Order: sequence, then C-alpha cells, then structure tokens
Amino acid sequence: MENKTAVFIDCENIQDPKKIKLSLAFIQKNYENVINRTIIGNFLYNNKIMKLIKSEDLIAIPTKVGENSADMRICWEVLQLLKKYPHLTHLCLMTNDSDYSMLLALLHKYGIEITIFCFKNQMPNSFLKYRTVFMDDLADQIVY
Repeated sequence: MENKTAVFIDCENIQDPKKIKLSLAFIQKNYENVINRTIIGNFLYNNKIMKLIKSEDLIAIPTKVGENSADMRICWEVLQLLKKYPHLTHLCLMTNDSDYSMLLALLHKYGIEITIFCFKNQMPNSFLKYRTVFMDDLADQIVY
C-alpha cells in the first residue's frame, strides 16, 4: 500500500508565513505522496498569508472570526478526506492548539501516523506522544 500524507495548517494558530513555508519545504523533502495541503483560518485580510497561498498552491478555506471555527473546520475536512482516501497513512498538522487532541487520538488509534508542527514554547502536553517538528528550528534543518 502506498503512503499517503495530508497536510493541514491552522492559520488561526500558526500565522507566520515564513515558518509555514519552511514547514511545507520540510514536508516535501521528508514525506512521500502528499495528497492534500490545506490552510484553514481567517486569513482573507492577511496579505502575507494570501501571497503564501498563491505561491505554494495551497487549498485555502477561509473561516469567519470566531472561537474554534478553524478547529472545527479542520476536523471536518480531515474526516471528509478519510472518506475519499481511506488508506491515508500520515497526517501533518501545523498548530499549537490542544483542541485537536481527540481527533489526533482517534486517527492514531486507527494507525495513522501523526506529525505536529508547532512552536516549542506553545506545544500542548497532549502532543507529546506524536512526532513533533518544532517550527522554531526549521531554518537550521532545511538546506536549499
């Protein structure tokens, strides 16, 4: 069975375009068969994020301003993606938000490998059981 990787970016929590771009480069270098790269959040008025979306050819799903609107939409999108690709093997999630803990636990239970991209000083304890890539360190890991 071929590996399939999905990438989701919580733009409500990760808003640094440079770190997102470095994370995407890391994923491209280290993961096979990326079938989905989606950014979700309230970014329509953030010109830097909008430029990133265009330059990286991301699937962009804007949300309204509101508590957990991006979180809920990412959960929904992941579940929809699983219906389309039931043999998904890997999920990369860029976030600092522990609201994803239940979704990640469920995916992990069913054998999907999880990699979290987050900042060291903001990582929730619930992410400790998954592979973590600290966005703070990415510039040191990527050689162009």
